[in-house]
Amino acid sequence: IISKNVLNTKENVKRIKIPILFAYAEKDKIIPTSNSKELFKAANKPKYIYEIKNADHHNIFKFVTPEYVNLIKKIIL
Repeated sequence: IISKNVLNTKENVKRIKIPILFAYAEKDKIIPTSNSKELFKAANKPKYIYEIKNADHHNIFKFVTPEYVNLIKKIIL
């Protein structure tokens, strides 16, 4: 049996002490965009959020933009 605390992402994200990026597909029908927005609010700084326009859950990588790639570079470099 897995403890509910292990899967409590909203609480667990508060334990992360490094830069974190929440990226989500604008038209995702599987994971609501509100999930990413709620986790973003709960996370410590520095934190970033990025909506991938026109993408859905299954084709998100087709819509990756230079802007998104530059944000990733900013966070990890």
